[in-house]
Amino acid sequence: MLHYLAGILPCDSGVLRVNGNPVRPDSADWQNGISFVPDDGGTITLLTVAEQLILKGLLAGLERKEAAKRADAVIDLLHLGSHTAVRACDLSSGMRKRLGLALGVVQNAGYYLFDEPYGSVDMQGAAAFARILRTLRARRRTILLANYSPDFPYNSCDKIWAIGNGLVEEIAGGTDYAGLSVGSQDDNAAKEPELTWIDP
Repeated sequence: MLHYLAGILPCDSGVLRVNGNPVRPDSADWQNGISFVPDDGGTITLLTVAEQLILKGLLAGLERKEAAKRADAVIDLLHLGSHTAVRACDLSSGMRKRLGLALGVVQNAGYYLFDEPYGSVDMQGAAAFARILRTLRARRRTILLANYSPDFPYNSCDKIWAIGNGLVEEIAGGTDYAGLSVGSQDDNAAKEPELTWIDP
């Protein structure tokens, strides 16, 4: 489903509607308003962490100075500082996942789509990403995550749907679900990331 919403895969039937209005997932207007992070992070094998983040900013239409500034910020947020000059092919699976999450938030989008964002991420990375999600939510961004782990913090979600046998069914509101929290109390109580480029 996320690949369809991201305009990567075609859909055989049905219509995507946003606020009641039909949207073509492959249209330029929709593509410019979303940020999609696939399960593999969407990283480029031969580019370093810093190069990929700056490239993502440039492709989003940023000036190089601003792209580099945002790259530095997300590197700090996701604790990638010791890996900035490391190519993606030389990163562990957990660090590649962190890089993918960093790529997802380096742009200012209205909709953020994350496919299995907590897979392979250690507790430090998971806690950092949870803080980023809270910031995006506070700034009224729409976040859609696909998840298959029972250890996901479901109680942080507004809505939870289950997909099976071709059907999508709402199963709970996030506050009604006995989910698990990610990270220690100290991690979750840490200062929320600024993400100054994502306007309230």
